[in-house]
Amino acid sequence: NALRDQQQRNGQKCIQWIEPADPNTWSDNYLCHYALNHPDQRHYRSVQRRSNNVGSTQVCTEDNVDYWGADLRNFQARDFSHCAMECARDQIKGCRSVTYRKTDRHCWLKHTPFGAKYTRNKSTLMSANLDCDKFSKLPSWPEDFRWSSAGAPKGYTCVKIWESAEPASHTWNDNFMCWRNDRADPGFRWSMKGAIPSQRCTQIVEGADPHTWNDNFLCVQTDSPYHLTWVYSNALRDQQVRQGKACIQWREAADPNTWNDNYLCNAKYTGQYEYRSLPSWPDDFKWSNAGVPAGYHCDRIWELAEPASHTWKDNFFCWRSDKADPGIRFNMNGAVPNSYCVQIKEGADPHTWNDNYLCVPPTSPYQFTWVYSNALRDQQQKAGKSCIQWLEPSDPNTWNDNYLCHHHVYSVDPRRYRTVQW
Repeated sequence: NALRDQQQRNGQKCIQWIEPADPNTWSDNYLCHYALNHPDQRHYRSVQRRSNNVGSTQVCTEDNVDYWGADLRNFQARDFSHCAMECARDQIKGCRSVTYRKTDRHCWLKHTPFGAKYTRNKSTLMSANLDCDKFSKLPSWPEDFRWSSAGAPKGYTCVKIWESAEPASHTWNDNFMCWRNDRADPGFRWSMKGAIPSQRCTQIVEGADPHTWNDNFLCVQTDSPYHLTWVYSNALRDQQVRQGKACIQWREAADPNTWNDNYLCNAKYTGQYEYRSLPSWPDDFKWSNAGVPAGYHCDRIWELAEPASHTWKDNFFCWRSDKADPGIRFNMNGAVPNSYCVQIKEGADPHTWNDNYLCVPPTSPYQFTWVYSNALRDQQQKAGKSCIQWLEPSDPNTWNDNYLCHHHVYSVDPRRYRTVQW
């Protein structure tokens, strides 16, 4: 029983083997194993996803794995279950995963699934994500969403809400609309220069603000379950609430132009599983410099500093519309916190391409590389990667040898870290 207790403290479950008729102490013998859901014979035994419950929370464990970094706090735990339970209790503070040291029961709580760095062959450690099956479940409205006017909060993935015409003193550069980073991507995308083509867009307007808030939109794909409404007074918010909707306030205290009564509203929604698989690379992705192609969903790739004659307004990076949203977002004002971002640059282009990034959520299986010459592309291909060209023929600044590259990836599973995908 003492050895069984040790196994249970390390997160394993035990089944008793008992034969009452045998007098030779067959009353305390057990076969133990980590809880294992959906075993996959294509994966080696040490990288199967193991799952059990701690209280009402699912815990998906990986033995001999370190989720390094992204720490919220650390402490001495009684056992692995205590470590996981503390994370479950701290979900409102952003806890999404844990690492547990088996030798001395030390526990680290983390605000990012898989931590900041994933390392295998760490025999003294065991790590776990909370609710990893919900990595394929869309966030519920309003409980899984939040607004922040002070940077991206820990435990959340965000879309940056930015109006470049606002004075720096109004501090719009750190405003974000966010959702839990352990949920499927809801496909929210921001545009401060008109509605994004082929998406369902909600105009975000504040009539009292003179800084071009008449052309700002928050967009979702046309098949999205979210049907957003924007209101800019408490009276209009109350109307939405009477209709059964829930509203999240967007507030920027540093902006004096009545940004204290603005709300994004939606019918209350319990997040459903996203049963579509994530797109495979490169087969399900496509570049377009002539609008949104039929059969695809896209993110717009647009640097506003480019002259209109360079026609970047109709450039899109796309994925098949029968696939789940991969959470790819282009940002022309720096990397987005709490995301994995790759810089998109062309040194020969003078139109501020030094602060442009393509970002994905922390649970994303994609780890992109950007190259800006055919020679660098050839290096990527020799390393086994496949590259998709980003071409804008109307831009004279050498946009004919730029590529986004990635290893081939199929059967993409958001519950697995990017380096252990198939």
